[in-house]
Amino acid sequence: MIENTTFIVPLRIESHDRLRNVIVSSCYLLDNTDCKIIVKEVDTASTFAATALPQITECIGKEKASRLTHVFEESKEQIFHRTKILNDMTMMAETPVVVNYDCDILLPLSSYEESEKLIMDGTHDVVYPYG
Repeated sequence: MIENTTFIVPLRIESHDRLRNVIVSSCYLLDNTDCKIIVKEVDTASTFAATALPQITECIGKEKASRLTHVFEESKEQIFHRTKILNDMTMMAETPVVVNYDCDILLPLSSYEESEKLIMDGTHDVVYPYG
């Protein structure tokens, strides 16, 4: 079971597809693992708080949804400073394993489990999801 991992998700919701994807990926991770998730949304208004979070909570329940932390930063900038956002969330994480996560993908649970195991065993410092 994945319990020593925080998934960090930099986010700007600019389409219905992105909204759907962040809901689905959050529900998938929170319902099938004991992980934590930090979502940092940078935009002019928080679509995640208004739309995604209520749907996630309804789908998986308040207890599981409580492992998700949402941070909103208001910005009118068109440039999305992904690396800065990732650094901010990495500093917030309290678990020994941190995953730079893209809400538009899902991997088999075994990929996350094996990655956490390799890092926790001390045999790897970094794991990439490529062949």
